[in-house]
Amino acid sequence: MGLTGERMGIFLVVTNEEMEVGMNARDWNDPWKPEKHILIVEDDMIQRENLVSLLREYSAGGGFAVATVHEAANGEDALKIAESTEVDLAILDVVLAGGGMDGHEACAKLREMNFRGRIILLSGERNTGDDKADGIDLGADDYMSKPFSSREMKARIESQLRAGESSSDPQLRFGPFSLFTGRREIVLGDGRKELLTDKEAGILHMLYLARGRVVGRQELLERVWGYNSRVNTHTLETHIYRVRQKIEPFPASPQYVVSDEGGYRLASHPPAIAA
Repeated sequence: MGLTGERMGIFLVVTNEEMEVGMNARDWNDPWKPEKHILIVEDDMIQRENLVSLLREYSAGGGFAVATVHEAANGEDALKIAESTEVDLAILDVVLAGGGMDGHEACAKLREMNFRGRIILLSGERNTGDDKADGIDLGADDYMSKPFSSREMKARIESQLRAGESSSDPQLRFGPFSLFTGRREIVLGDGRKELLTDKEAGILHMLYLARGRVVGRQELLERVWGYNSRVNTHTLETHIYRVRQKIEPFPASPQYVVSDEGGYRLASHPPAIAA
């Protein structure tokens, strides 16, 4: 249920009809738009659902593609989600009912477990400058006071997601994988991590930037190795073989790093298996 122009809970929401129009404005399933995983930690179910609706509206309107919105009603569940999922942004309510940890404690715990995503803390109307300072000291990247408009929340979300992308080691997602070129690491769909060599990471990065386009062998050699008379297509094929051994479920029948038309491309999803 949406009420255009009326404040419901903590922000403005839109009608179902407007949502449908927005969803059709672009391809929701575009596999090459940077997809974001966002965690909402809010004990009030209505406010939590309103935030989910806002994120969908934001994504449908041309913002960052939201791959998944993860929901938690308490800090303990939030930590479990963050342990098993690469979350780009966590939105934490400071006051969480139930007697467990509050938003400040959850924020601190997330940073202790090396959570790399951005964190926005949400507080009630009676917060002070000290409250905000405490939240930032505990590892939050932003602090918002309720009530707020949907426009303000969208702006804050976009700011934090862009800040995350411009960090020294951005997360690149394709298929079930998360690639970190800075530390030369790829996280597989089951959560396992594989270290990559500099050239292996470079190959995957170039294929990622091609957005599904076939990249020729010579182009890959020039971009990843530069000018080097000692390398040839056999060198490239050896590295492709090693990449497949690390990330493909069945390396002999690759589903993601695919040979095609004299080069290679990334398939964002495995091909369907014929019945």
